[in-house]
Amino acid sequence: YPRLLYLTMFTLAISGLFLVPTFIDLYLEMDMPWRASSDQRLWIAGTHTAAGIFFMMLFGALWAIHMRAGWRRKRHLISGFALSGTALLLTLSCLEIFYSGNEDLSWWSSTTHVALGMFGIPAFAAHRLVAQRRPRRRQHKPARWTNAAASLQEQ
Repeated sequence: YPRLLYLTMFTLAISGLFLVPTFIDLYLEMDMPWRASSDQRLWIAGTHTAAGIFFMMLFGALWAIHMRAGWRRKRHLISGFALSGTALLLTLSCLEIFYSGNEDLSWWSSTTHVALGMFGIPAFAAHRLVAQRRPRRRQHKPARWTNAAASLQEQ
């Protein structure tokens, strides 16, 4: 399921990046040369939300298997904690964006969400690079023919 996770994260990153010009225009009140139209924004935001919900399901699977194994082995703890903390804070800021009726709170949660999203992209890349830098220890499994040869020798 790593490919599914990467596809989901890619979809989140791209759709989020397409929403940033609108955020800058509306919340930071800076003119942008391009931003999504209202119809485009609806589809982009819907895609971003759906990918976010799906990512949180995959994040639960990561928590149960990948993260716990990493914690036990004490491997990649700094980048792993940074990523998991970022994912949890993105989820909380998302809830504030959706359900906050307060305009000031909405501004702060949107700004936090964009900043965390921008941090999450290089944080994931760093976590991935750290994992690739250290070679995995693979358990050597003998080939089938060696097992068969050993059983023939015993006869």
